[in-house]
Amino acid sequence: MERDILKKSEGVLREGVEVKYASIDKLREQHKLPAAKLCNLLSVAQSGY
Repeated sequence: MERDILKKSEGVLREGVEVKYASIDKLREQHKLPAAKLCNLLSVAQSGY
């Protein structure tokens, strides 16, 4: 499942933190995953989210 999420968010990994946080919101709704896991996958600080 993590691979699928990363494939769908290819361009997001090159974007700024704001775009990554917006993607986390969207992915949380779609896949019902915890924010901590998504922050880790997208390499952003959980405390900033």
